[in-house]
Amino acid sequence: MKTTLVLGLFTGSILAATTGEGVKPATKDSSALSSVPQNPINIAASGSPDAWCGGFSAYECSVLCGNYGYLCYYCSASYCNCVNSGC
Repeated sequence: MKTTLVLGLFTGSILAATTGEGVKPATKDSSALSSVPQNPINIAASGSPDAWCGGFSAYECSVLCGNYGYLCYYCSASYCNCVNSGC
């Protein structure tokens, strides 16, 4: 029972790490906008609103959010989400 619980916790943490769950710091570009937007935004590539992370890779989502002046990003089932809180 103890082994199963430990294995389940370990597997869950690996799945969370590989699926891109959780808020992560955005990749900040030095040429990014100087003002930091307050409201979160959700981005999807054209024609990809049903794709994981809006059709973007986690890295692309990070760069997009950083270029728009957001501090953090996270991927959801349909969007690349840019936020400034919960980082």
